[in-house]
Amino acid sequence: MSKLLTRETQETYMLEVDLPNIYCCIDAHSIVRTLPFVSLQPIPQTDTYIKGFCNLYGKSVIVIDLANYLGLEQEINYSLDTPLIICSHHQKYLGIIVENINGIIKIDPNKVQLANEFKHKSPIFSGTIVTDKETRIILKIDLLFEHYMIHSG
Repeated sequence: MSKLLTRETQETYMLEVDLPNIYCCIDAHSIVRTLPFVSLQPIPQTDTYIKGFCNLYGKSVIVIDLANYLGLEQEINYSLDTPLIICSHHQKYLGIIVENINGIIKIDPNKVQLANEFKHKSPIFSGTIVTDKETRIILKIDLLFEHYMIHSG
């Protein structure tokens, strides 16, 4: 999916996703596609948040459970309804399991809050945004890729 910005308002399109007790959003330009849960091949002797890998158009893609990665307590019951988001960054792919996908929203980057606080304290979040329903934390896929690559060896 390409980066979607409107010239008049500089709005950015974000995908709203839920984790246990956390509402997030992800910049839509980093999302290749969303899928229902697929069969994963396990990877022995890896961190518990790495759930395995899947085949996407002939490429092997590591799949992580984002809630586990963030250390959130959750009961893991994957089903065909469990969403899987395939993201890309610098021609690398990563599958991310989330609890729920709510849809696409437009945000004004000038309305992002707590950006300075997150810049110094969070390895993968860039701020918060207030939507019509709730306040969401913004997950930066490029930072997730960098942080994941550092910690996965």
